[in-house]
Amino acid sequence: MEGLRSIRKSDFQTAIEKAMQALPVWRELGDVYWEADTLAMLGSAHNHFAKFDRAIDYYSQVLVLRRQIKDRAGESNAISDLGAVCFGQNKYEQALVYHNQALAIKRELQDRAGEARVLYPAANANFQAGHYAQVLILA
Repeated sequence: MEGLRSIRKSDFQTAIEKAMQALPVWRELGDVYWEADTLAMLGSAHNHFAKFDRAIDYYSQVLVLRRQIKDRAGESNAISDLGAVCFGQNKYEQALVYHNQALAIKRELQDRAGEARVLYPAANANFQAGHYAQVLILA
């Protein structure tokens, strides 16, 4: 929980340190849910530091674990996080692929709030990619 508080305070280095301490504990306990949350925290912190390859690695692990435990909402979040990393790398078309996948899951789950949280980055990626008509549709 200390790592999460650090993320919320934008203390990303402390978040990384705390998450790296917690990760082996969650794995030893076999708690896949918290393992995935901890990996997501690491992905977020590394994305903040523009360590995109590491962020993708962590988020990809999260995606595998969320699918393993059949957590569709968490799966959608992990996919959206991958889209955010691609956006940070100026890979807007790839970001769109991820955001559209995440959006489809949010709609499947009828998660309107989650859908709204994915629509903004999807619209932003469309704008950056020059798909202006699509931005108007999403807005």
